[in-house]
Amino acid sequence: MNPGSVWPPGLSAVIYVLDLDRMARFYEVVCDLSVVERVDGDFVTLETPALSLSLVQAPDHLAGEIDLRDPPQRREDAALKLSFPVASLARARSLAPDVGGIVDGPETEWEFRGMRVCHGQDPEGNVVSFREPV
Repeated sequence: MNPGSVWPPGLSAVIYVLDLDRMARFYEVVCDLSVVERVDGDFVTLETPALSLSLVQAPDHLAGEIDLRDPPQRREDAALKLSFPVASLARARSLAPDVGGIVDGPETEWEFRGMRVCHGQDPEGNVVSFREPV
């Protein structure tokens, strides 16, 4: 089965973005998602067997809400926060800066439901949670 040919059976999420390539690279490298479809200037879809994440070019009326300073201001007040499993928080922390993101330091980690959890942000300031098995 071609991974991009059918909707995956798990969770699907959409993030509106300004920089498709930079954001896709972050989620590909740090969260180990695979790019399965790309339409330049429109969207990029990344997947695992349980998740489909579509990054969609932000329309003009949303673009002003996205901060592209380096690093962007973290948008702590968002009503939604995605959480991604990673093999290692330490590995995610070391990879994130090279692709424009941040994984907070080990001193901020906590345990929840058999996982070690840490927050961070993607290259456009969206708060992201990362978790590894304890």
